[in-house]
This record gives sequence, C-alpha cells and structure tokens, in this order.
Amino acid sequence: NASKDIDKLAELLNALSYIDTLIGRMSNTREWRLLRYIDPLLANMLFDYTRGLSYYQYDLPFMVINRIFRDGRAINKLVAELTNRLHLSKQEIALYYLPYLLLIIKGRVKEFLEENDIDTSIASSIEKEIDRL
Repeated sequence: NASKDIDKLAELLNALSYIDTLIGRMSNTREWRLLRYIDPLLANMLFDYTRGLSYYQYDLPFMVINRIFRDGRAINKLVAELTNRLHLSKQEIALYYLPYLLLIIKGRVKEFLEENDIDTSIASSIEKEIDRL
C-alpha cells in the first residue's frame, strides 16, 4: 500500500515537472499564447493520476445499457400500438396507463399481445418489465 502511494506521488510530481518544462519552453520561445492550454492539461494529468478514472460516454456498463435499449424498444412498440387504439398520446399512455396495464396482463402477456394483434416478439421484454414492478 505504501509503495502504491509512493508511485502515485511520483506520477503526480512527474506531471508537475512536465508542466513546468512546458512553461519553461514557452518562456524561452516567447509563445505566451500556448499558456491557455496549461490549465486544462494540468487538470487532466492530475485527474488521471489522482482518480485513476478514464472517460466513459455512459455511466452504466454496456450490458446494462444494451438491456435498457432492447427492452425500451419493446415498450415503445407496445406504447405505439396502444396510442393508435386508445387515441391518446405516447406520454399519457406511458405515464398513466402502462404501469396498470402491465399489472393487469401479468402472466398473460402473450395472450394479450395475440388477442390485440401486437407483435409477440416483444413478450419476453414486457415480462421482464413486469417482473421489475
């Protein structure tokens, strides 16, 4: 644990040394316009060494995001079908009707989809959503 702290301190000092070297070069060449890049560069280098995190576009792991997108498409298909039949907006159906509908059709999802001529390929995703309720 102590060796990790020493290594981390060495990396931080190397980052500061690198920035100091860059400022010295800018001073020698009188290219003061490059100073505007020092703050973001220093912050980035210190952040990498102190936090050990890298940038991710999404906070959630890919497997979770994949499931959300896949199940979301199934729910959107169901909401779109219900929108046409009930003459309501997608927001109204998703907000007010869908949670209760899912509780009503619990255990009979395929039967509900077949009777209403809705694509039955979304049944498993809807059943998973019902299980989460």
